[in-house]
Amino acid sequence: NKTGFDATNQLYTLAKTRNPNLDVLLCSWSPPSALKSNNALPQGTLNSSGGKFMYKEFAQYWVDILNNITFTPDYISMQNEPGYVNAGWETCEWRPTETATFPGYDTALDSLWLHIKNRPNVPKLISPETENLGAAAWNAALNTFRDMATPIKTKPYLYGYAYHLYNYAGGAGSIAPANLNIVRDEFNNHPNFMTEFSSANYNWIDVARMVHANLTEANTSAYIYWELGWDNASTSAMIGLDATGGYTVKDNYYSIKHFAKYVDKGYTRIDVSGSNATLNLTAFRNPAGNQITVVALNNHASVQPLNFTLSGSATILSAQAYQSVAGNYWQSLGAVTLSSVQNLPGKSLTTYVINVTPLPVTLLSFTAERNGSDAILNWVTTNEKDNDHFEILNSLDGKIFKKIGEVAGNGTTKKLQTYAFLDQNISDDLQYYQLLQVDHSGISTKSNIIEINSIKKNENALVFPNPFQEKLSISLETKSKNSEIKIYSSHGSIYYQGKTDESSLTIPTENFPCGLYFIQIQSDEKSYCIKAVK
Repeated sequence: NKTGFDATNQLYTLAKTRNPNLDVLLCSWSPPSALKSNNALPQGTLNSSGGKFMYKEFAQYWVDILNNITFTPDYISMQNEPGYVNAGWETCEWRPTETATFPGYDTALDSLWLHIKNRPNVPKLISPETENLGAAAWNAALNTFRDMATPIKTKPYLYGYAYHLYNYAGGAGSIAPANLNIVRDEFNNHPNFMTEFSSANYNWIDVARMVHANLTEANTSAYIYWELGWDNASTSAMIGLDATGGYTVKDNYYSIKHFAKYVDKGYTRIDVSGSNATLNLTAFRNPAGNQITVVALNNHASVQPLNFTLSGSATILSAQAYQSVAGNYWQSLGAVTLSSVQNLPGKSLTTYVINVTPLPVTLLSFTAERNGSDAILNWVTTNEKDNDHFEILNSLDGKIFKKIGEVAGNGTTKKLQTYAFLDQNISDDLQYYQLLQVDHSGISTKSNIIEINSIKKNENALVFPNPFQEKLSISLETKSKNSEIKIYSSHGSIYYQGKTDESSLTIPTENFPCGLYFIQIQSDEKSYCIKAVK
């Protein structure tokens, strides 16, 4: 209602006044009761009309929200915890794809995108914001995140994945990485966001351990703590609030501060390793390449040593440190000398802010796309220093890379530089690429790994690209008289039907809705069907 929108707008204004650089994520816990199957905000699912789920009406609900707030959120999550039901909270239950009794999350996401994609300012979509990374409530044999995220993995408009951690809420005695690794290993084509978690079973050091686990085991790009501001009686609140407006900063606040105070949007998590397996270490480099933040977590009961050595051509100029132990949080240690051993107290959290000479090259972007039988690689740099050349590395498994080419660098420059490389006659398999930047002294730095999809084969035919966007090409191994080609959606609607005597053709698909398609090819000799995704 109007009062709710006013509160949202006021909170946004206050937050942006405090820090203009804040990003905003807006999510929905439930559509209005008129769009619910039980005509209520708690429980239920999306309503039906004329035997069809009300996807368009649900998308219009989001349009109404965006039209009635005074800002454009940076990110949208279409549905908070789409597999969760609670009689006391606003919830709405979905399934990964449509069933007889539940709407499909993937279809609703397509509908939402079609309704907002032409707005002047379009928020980024992150999904599916599942309640768990573990077993699904509707089927204990399934994994909630994996099953909700799989149907939307190839959506071209999807910016990132979102998930919650409530299958870990029982305690932090052992933060098992298995479910976190699913996010990192199976859904690494977009950034990952952990958008909600807290637990009364976690003390302040356990909270830090969970943040570290998500960074290193799920490769998450964002971590949002639930109960940031909450009732003062809550043991898991970061900031406890009372009825008079008073507040108390609690232990968990400092757990997050160690990871947030000197790590901002645009920072890159970098490799960090050591011989002391007792310590949990994470490290981040700022965009300019002249500052590194290291968060060191000692979960052991006794003091543990930490030695710093910086690889590559950068050198340490100076460092500041901030440390927390139980009952004494965020204490400034002042300037520290990293050439000597750092002795970390038992059950402690220490953030080091290290000023360094910039690395030879700041890589702003690195992309690859398939163009027929070739791969086109592009990358952009800034702040190059003594940059001799780039080596282009290729792999078919993402693990073993070989050099396939080399591109000269631009020496020393502060201007933006664009580079390109053409990898010709590549196979139809999934391809991985990585850059190795080499400076004049021979010291090298590796980029992140990127990938391009495989071309789906089916005996005598190819369809590409897959996923497709504005056009879809079909190639037959040999000419076949009067081949009939039909393209229809997973719901049975026909989007193309025609005949050809040629061995290849290209079909415009810019008006095709996003989703799964079947390409059926019928000739005198054979009949086969190929799946493709837009």
